[in-house]
Amino acid sequence: MENDQKPSRRPAWLSPHLSWKLLLVLALLVLNAFGNLFSAFVQLQANNLSAAAIYLVTFALYVLPAYGLFKLKNWARLLQLTFSIIFVVQGAFVMFSGFMFLGMVNVVLYGLTGIYLLSDECRHLFKKSV
Repeated sequence: MENDQKPSRRPAWLSPHLSWKLLLVLALLVLNAFGNLFSAFVQLQANNLSAAAIYLVTFALYVLPAYGLFKLKNWARLLQLTFSIIFVVQGAFVMFSGFMFLGMVNVVLYGLTGIYLLSDECRHLFKKSV
């Protein structure tokens, strides 16, 4: 019996069940998380402890769903879907307050994230892993 599948070029630690779209969502979350971690360190150097604490909390709020999505946990999909909806609404308010580009970036990035997390393809990924 012949194996018609090509060998995967993915590293061994990367699940073959993760779609490229989900990997893009993970990249967005990880980039935002480490941006907030870097900002926390900057605020700590400036002796602004309250801002550093806020950045550390937002770091955790990005890392938590990223880890869960990486492990294909449905709770993480629902959590990130909730965050995506919140960020789309926030982006609309930012656009109307005069920061059009920043608001559009939020609406587009998190709108596409939310649409993907609601898609049948994504739901199927998370049902398979249960």
